[in-house]
This record gives sequence, C-alpha cells and structure tokens, in this order.
Amino acid sequence: MNKLSDIVFRIEHVGSTSVKGLSAKPKLDIDIVIQKEVSFEVFKKKLSELGYFHRGDLDVEGREVFDRNNSVYDVVLDNITHNLYACYEGNIELEKHMLSGIISGQIQKRGLNMKDLNRILLKDQDRTLRNMF
Repeated sequence: MNKLSDIVFRIEHVGSTSVKGLSAKPKLDIDIVIQKEVSFEVFKKKLSELGYFHRGDLDVEGREVFDRNNSVYDVVLDNITHNLYACYEGNIELEKHMLSGIISGQIQKRGLNMKDLNRILLKDQDRTLRNMF
C-alpha cells in the first residue's frame, strides 16, 4: 500500500470483523480514507495499479467500492478476503460504517443479537443509542 501513502489520509478496519470476539463473516471490511485535495481519478488510477477495479458506489452515495481484478498479484491482498471501500475524509458514510462496528461491540457486550437491536432501534431510536454509550 506504499503506492497510496501520498494520497491516503488513513485506512480503517470497520464493521463486525473489527470487533474482537464478535461472530462475523470471514471477510474484512476496509475503508480507505482519501485526502480531500486528491482527485478521485488519481486515486482510482493508483488502485488499478494495485490490481483493483472500481465498481461504483452501489447505491451508497459517497462510498466507492473496489474489487480485485487479478491483474496484479499481491501476497497480502490476494490472501485476505476483503471488501474495499473508499471515502473522502469527513464523509458521513465513512462515519456510519465505523459506527456499525462500535454498535456491534456494544450489542455483544450486552448479550444481544442483531434481531434484538433492530427491535430496540425501531421502538425508540434516539434514547436507545444515547444509552448504549
């Protein structure tokens, strides 16, 4: 990932796999946070040099999705099953993605499951989230 060091603000491991001890799918969710001043075309070109292709935002505005295309072999990237997303620094979709891991951890701590969470959130969204933290 050294090819990205001059344009990437940070890389985040997000979602359920980022919570230690939580049952999760065997696939990492990785968000690359792009520096605001970097053009998306430059970023996309650098990722293509690493063997990724752009799939679009898949109906989540502000969060771009990338997949491996097997044109470039990388001993690490080709041996870790992962979803790769890219967002600009300060993007709300990035914050929501990161928050999902935090909420998943709080659910686990309290012995709840996702069905419980959905029931609670639908019943009283604001108070529930404030009380979880």
